[in-house]
Amino acid sequence: MTALGTAGGEQVSKYWKTYQLVLVTNFHDFVLVGKDDKGKPFNLETYHLGTSDADFWTRTLHPKDFQKEKGATFSEIFTPHNAPGAPVSSPKDLAWFLAFTHVLQVPI
Repeated sequence: MTALGTAGGEQVSKYWKTYQLVLVTNFHDFVLVGKDDKGKPFNLETYHLGTSDADFWTRTLHPKDFQKEKGATFSEIFTPHNAPGAPVSSPKDLAWFLAFTHVLQVPI
């Protein structure tokens, strides 16, 4: 199943009700589900690191080439300005967010 298909599922809906921001992935597809101007779930961003599982895993055999091709745009879509209104309601949430942002900036 694609990440886009999963984004409309029950599990994502449960997380969304709590956080209003959910990153859905199957390794090669990513969907960032936030909320629209009416407060309803909305796909803020989608990103594809490959056209299929096989394509993704083939690309990982050459990580430096893969990073040059996809790294910058991948990091850019998951920055704070693409997640307006994301709740940071506890120190644990803030620590997770800062760690996640740092990981995206580490070169391969």
